[in-house]
Amino acid sequence: MSWFFPQPAERSSLEKIVAASPDWSLRLFKNNVAANEEHVLADFTEADFPGYAAVVPPTQDGDVETDGDGKARQWFELALFTLDLPDTETYSIYGAYIVGDDDLILCYERFSDAPKILSTTNPVLVLKPFITLNTA
Repeated sequence: MSWFFPQPAERSSLEKIVAASPDWSLRLFKNNVAANEEHVLADFTEADFPGYAAVVPPTQDGDVETDGDGKARQWFELALFTLDLPDTETYSIYGAYIVGDDDLILCYERFSDAPKILSTTNPVLVLKPFITLNTA
């Protein structure tokens, strides 16, 4: 049996999900992980470049909105990940993921232009994360 959420319920559900997020952390991964619905935390190798720290917790940017397709969406504030300089190495970053306080991956995204390279000439990675609740 499949359940469908009417659009107002999608907004309300996403608001409740995000309100329960004080212990989430936004992290970067450095291994080449393909999209798969069955990934677990051990499948991701967290970034470890000098200066890296997970963003805890990601902060909401405004209220839940409805996108052009009628889906509920919550934006978060910009997340900055900065390589400590001087560092002569390059670091490949394949995507980002959000982990709950129970060490479960809540969601992740492999960058479409992965890997993104952090280096002396490009020491900052800026993300503008959002979550879209898509029940239909």
